[in-house]
Amino acid sequence: MTDSIPRLAAATLEPQQVHAAIRDVGCVLLEGVFTTEEVQRPLDAWCEILRAWLHEHGHPAADSTDPEALHDAIRAVSPDAAQVALGLGRDLPDYIHLISHPKLRALVGAAMGSTNHQLAFDHCLMRVDRPLSDATNFTWHQDYTYNVLSEDAVTFWIPLVPITAEMGPLSVVPGSHGTIRPARMVSDAPRFDPNRLPLVVDAAQQADWEARRVEVYPVSPGSLLLFSCTLLHRSGPNRSNRTRFVANGRYGRFDDAALVRRNWYTARTKYPHFFAQAHPDLVHE
Repeated sequence: MTDSIPRLAAATLEPQQVHAAIRDVGCVLLEGVFTTEEVQRPLDAWCEILRAWLHEHGHPAADSTDPEALHDAIRAVSPDAAQVALGLGRDLPDYIHLISHPKLRALVGAAMGSTNHQLAFDHCLMRVDRPLSDATNFTWHQDYTYNVLSEDAVTFWIPLVPITAEMGPLSVVPGSHGTIRPARMVSDAPRFDPNRLPLVVDAAQQADWEARRVEVYPVSPGSLLLFSCTLLHRSGPNRSNRTRFVANGRYGRFDDAALVRRNWYTARTKYPHFFAQAHPDLVHE
């Protein structure tokens, strides 16, 4: 449950509350930030992609409005097409509109104390986490290790459907932010492209993190979880019978001194291991 992390109503929010929560706890859950229509648009647009594919293939499920039924129908015909469809949400203008929404930018600005925002699109995605699948089940990590934005960058997590305990909610370790931790290169993770070996935080204190963890649920569509890029967190397996749809991405700031000194280089799809270059003393095989 979210009892030990700040849970604030957007309607009565003061900007300094967001900044204080990120500074002191490393995360904050803001309720009622987006309208039902705003969070539904990306999901509806994703369904349009699936319906177009099914229409093209003369499938009777093409008129469905249920995203899971549509995706199941494609999987039954072409598992390859269904796999590709999981990553198409980030290309949708309605998704881009949501993740660059003025309301989100205002809250990100309050969290970081800057409006000179960097929205690193390589690290933004509309997550479609299928039920009874471990494909997106990640161990404890810091987002900074993967994106190397400004050291005070924040991650946003916007559920597009209600998130329950059974859906493998996000787990966080309150107060674990502020320090970039050593990481090890992992080469035996088959679900990743072999050219993009993941960097995983050394888990010497994993038992302590497990004892201190907070599972973020229930969370309603339209809510917003913001957390520090150095906060320890992980995703749980989705053990429900429903897909977990979440808009997930990262904001840094272009006026960060360390970022400017390295000529604004960050980790990108084409050089995913930039963390090892930026912090060679913190990486080992």
